[in-house]
Amino acid sequence: MSYQCGIPLNLPINGNQFGKRSKKFLQGATCLSDILANEQYKQVFLMPHDRNFSGLGWFLKEHGNVEIRDLKYFKKMGLPSDYKGYWGIKDDLNFEFAKQTLLELSKSKEAFALYVLTIDTHAQDGFIDTNKCGDFEKVGGYKGAVMCSDRIIGDFVQWTMQQDFYKDTTIVILGDHLSMIQDFFPSDIENRRVYNAFINPLFFNKVQKERIANRKFSHFDIFPTILDSLNVEIKGGRLGLGVDLMSGYKTILESGIYDEDSLQKRSKIYDSFLLQRQGKY
Repeated sequence: MSYQCGIPLNLPINGNQFGKRSKKFLQGATCLSDILANEQYKQVFLMPHDRNFSGLGWFLKEHGNVEIRDLKYFKKMGLPSDYKGYWGIKDDLNFEFAKQTLLELSKSKEAFALYVLTIDTHAQDGFIDTNKCGDFEKVGGYKGAVMCSDRIIGDFVQWTMQQDFYKDTTIVILGDHLSMIQDFFPSDIENRRVYNAFINPLFFNKVQKERIANRKFSHFDIFPTILDSLNVEIKGGRLGLGVDLMSGYKTILESGIYDEDSLQKRSKIYDSFLLQRQGKY
């Protein structure tokens, strides 16, 4: 939600239960997928689990009517016997589907956006795909799962860079959070942060060293920065609570106005996101 819309997920019920209670998901918010849909992007989301989990499917339908290819979709298409990781489709197989989908999308003259959700490191102990990372079995545990995920994602990026469509494609790698296991990373590792990367971007704003290093930013800031990486001008440098990191404006963390408790309070502006959006963004 923060990456997509620049706002927190602040609902009157548990977020993971939202899909069971409502088929409408923040109708009044304008999100990344809404903007891309308005610009005629063909959007596909590869989801290794059921689309109804946490209401993600309803969110994507509400915002841009994104095509969803989830566990049920791929079961109908046919899955190999070893498709399963810890939970749903294992990452390596999901990226094979991503390659097929990219080749399919690239045949059209339409602009496209492909979203790939990974989950091998989401489980408490992680999942090591022995077919892809048999040499990491001896490492074992969550560390082995992280190393395997690194290899799988790296191989996919390298494959993408070898394709004809790459020259006009921006790859964005986003981390959800630091680790599913508390204190997995040693406390003596200073400034350990969530890994994010923009590969082959076409930033609207000129890239300046002070804007891409040693910044304090949050998930909110990714939303406008993704659009900037697609050569989109963000007037005023802000969308939602996010700041385009290439704009030169300070983020709410850098401005010292971030207050987690305040973000959870009732807000008339936030309540308006629950209602139907009027007109275009």
